[in-house]
Amino acid sequence: MSGDFGSVIGPVAPEIILCVLGLLLLVAGMFLPAHRKATIIFWTCLVGLGTALCSCVMVLAAIALSPEPLQMPNWLGATLRVDEFALVLKILINLATILTILISPEYIQHRLTAGRSEYFPLVVFAALGMTLLVSATDLITIYVAMELTSLVSYVLVGYMKRDPKSTEAGMKYFLVGAASSAIMLYGMSLTYGMTGATDLASIRRAIAELGSPEPMVLVGLILMVAGFGFKLAAAPFHMWAPEAYEGGPTPIVALISVGPKMAGIAVLLHVLEIGFPEIRDHWSALIAAIAAISMVLGNLTAIPQKNIKRMLAYSSIGQIGYILIGVASLPQSMNDWRTSGIIVYLLVYAFMNIGAFAVVTAVSNAGLSDDIEDYRGLAQSSPLLAVALLVFLASLAGLPPTAGLWGKALIFGAAIYSGFTWLAVVGVACSVVSVFYYFNVVRVMFFLKATTPHTFRNTHLLTAGIIIAITGTLFIGVYPEPFIAMARVGQDIVAAR
Repeated sequence: MSGDFGSVIGPVAPEIILCVLGLLLLVAGMFLPAHRKATIIFWTCLVGLGTALCSCVMVLAAIALSPEPLQMPNWLGATLRVDEFALVLKILINLATILTILISPEYIQHRLTAGRSEYFPLVVFAALGMTLLVSATDLITIYVAMELTSLVSYVLVGYMKRDPKSTEAGMKYFLVGAASSAIMLYGMSLTYGMTGATDLASIRRAIAELGSPEPMVLVGLILMVAGFGFKLAAAPFHMWAPEAYEGGPTPIVALISVGPKMAGIAVLLHVLEIGFPEIRDHWSALIAAIAAISMVLGNLTAIPQKNIKRMLAYSSIGQIGYILIGVASLPQSMNDWRTSGIIVYLLVYAFMNIGAFAVVTAVSNAGLSDDIEDYRGLAQSSPLLAVALLVFLASLAGLPPTAGLWGKALIFGAAIYSGFTWLAVVGVACSVVSVFYYFNVVRVMFFLKATTPHTFRNTHLLTAGIIIAITGTLFIGVYPEPFIAMARVGQDIVAAR
């Protein structure tokens, strides 16, 4: 990537492709004939996301094979960091978005009476916000990218405007999100006031010059972490999640259960490791407390749930707790096996959680509700869906031979190695608890008879999405070495520029 033009366009090619794709889909929706609009927009969206995914792989390969560091103009390099870590997460975000698109057509055909052509560009813009977030290293850029992701997510969650649950979920999501954005922005303003900088590298130097941490610096960091906690749906900032998951369109819930978590973890790592490494002892204790609260609250509250989407919402709160164990356990040097556990878990989580929601989408398409009781006899009605959901739930619980086992093993191992043994014990205990409510669904599917027979005629696209997710979940579980090696490529998050 030589030359001024290449140094600007190359590193941000995935974001440029997503931006152009989103605008193209919006414009195309106004001019395409009605009878072909949905098909053309769907395939254009899928090809465009595939192109963005390929561009991420190409930039990653260029960085890995080049003997020299990636050259970017100062004005761009000060706000965005395009390194192996960011690119690996961009690949995962694009992959999650592609899976979301695959499971969407039949659902929106049955559930949406208007706005079908705008659905896909909105998903693309959500992906754009997430990919910007994973590279952002300036507080202003972080805020703008986070608001782009959030605003699109609010619209998508409330997209079924004739469904009272969807509109209520969108409104609650928006109100809580607006409050959390204000809290985060106030934390950023305090940080700027104390350090005189918005880019994370300058903030780090300013804090180092202060010597002992100023109380207002700690307050600013706590408020920013609270804002990030909202995006992650980590307790006690999870209030929006159950309603948004239950009321939102199921394919969109699949995306927001995975994508914002990847972006949020990337932002959290960048802020903590690039901007605030001097006060590691303070923030590691804070993150450990949030992780413990999330695991305990998420798993215990999931037990009595009767709606599968609400159950998966509380499950996701517990899952982000496991991931935050990895953040709390980060070593002084990022060139360490403990760092790769976070990336592996995010990869695993993308497959198993989107896969679970894909099955929920398929059941919903058959005219059934989201009540767990409606899954009675699913093993007889649709063995593929029942076995697929069994695999995804087993992986979420961390059982062999699924990928979830390796994700949790790496995370818990990092905690023990870093001196957070108590946190690993809490994580293991919560994983045991999760088996109860996950396998309650399995019990209903395999051991109870359906009260009314149902016919499942899922499209090839939805079936393909489920097969891709189940293949990834099982393949990583059986042969994790190449994926752990891939994660190690993205370990060096905070190497000096």
